[in-house]
Amino acid sequence: MTEWERARTSEQKESREKEILQAAKRLLEEKSYESIRFSDLADLVTFSRANIYKYFDSKEEVYLSLLADEILKFAIGAEEILNHKAISQSIGIDNFCSTWTDLLSSEKNLLLLLSMTGTILEKNCSDEILLQSKTSMNIAIQNHLIPSFSLYFPTLSSLEISELINNLVVFANGLYSLCGLNENQKNLLRANGMEDLISEFSSSYKRITKIYLQGFLNQEKEI
Repeated sequence: MTEWERARTSEQKESREKEILQAAKRLLEEKSYESIRFSDLADLVTFSRANIYKYFDSKEEVYLSLLADEILKFAIGAEEILNHKAISQSIGIDNFCSTWTDLLSSEKNLLLLLSMTGTILEKNCSDEILLQSKTSMNIAIQNHLIPSFSLYFPTLSSLEISELINNLVVFANGLYSLCGLNENQKNLLRANGMEDLISEFSSSYKRITKIYLQGFLNQEKEI
């Protein structure tokens, strides 16, 4: 860590915030969220812990901002893949559910942060960071996901697709938090005849998504 001058331009500020988020992401890949401290972030950036507080007041604010950043990256990548598959394959619920599930399942950090959004990350952050993060997430959905979803569900309005996306994210939030058992815990349940309590995210989420989509689309037809 080196001595660091206060950022004086918006570009410098953005650069330092990006450095904090990169450090936060690296830490999340190495240890549990609960064990991460501000001092850990300070060890990975080029400025002091005191200067981190000039941008974020809490660990929750750092990771809520990281979530917004990860959602934007995910949305951009998902847009490309969804668009390609919509053109190269038959468009239908099965194709969409498989593609969407594969996309989400490969984003472990994103799923982890999503599962903590309402219960942890949004509980200890300023109005400024909350609004900034929510705005960034909404822009990612509006600019990248809604146009791609429209290829698969052309009869739905943008508002209906927005509702659809939000619900699919909620399902992912809840399900991923239930799929966090380690192998020792899974083996314990199996040994005691409770294997039905073990959930595997990809297969469970794909099944839930398909059932929900069928009901959602039928409901829209009836209306």
